[in-house]
Amino acid sequence: MSVLCVLPLQRLALHHAPSRLSSAIIGTVLSLRLQNVSRHLVGERLVQAFEPTRRLIVLTEAKGCAVDLLTVGLSWLLVGVYARAQGDATAPRTVH
Repeated sequence: MSVLCVLPLQRLALHHAPSRLSSAIIGTVLSLRLQNVSRHLVGERLVQAFEPTRRLIVLTEAKGCAVDLLTVGLSWLLVGVYARAQGDATAPRTVH
């Protein structure tokens, strides 16, 4: 494009292009520098927000574990009672 046929708005845009580019670069550099700080702040806020949820999850898992352990214990108790009953029923009876 020839300099002679540049419209006034285009000339203005070309004049401000370096400053827009430098401001974009500065903005990018600042955002990259603030990225770790922002990530840290967002992480802290998420931890604070999900702390009650974490406690509820731990409580629910503990209850589920207790139920599983009691179920296994009851199952073994019933197997033992049944085995003992079967052993008593099949034992030879002696008359005294």
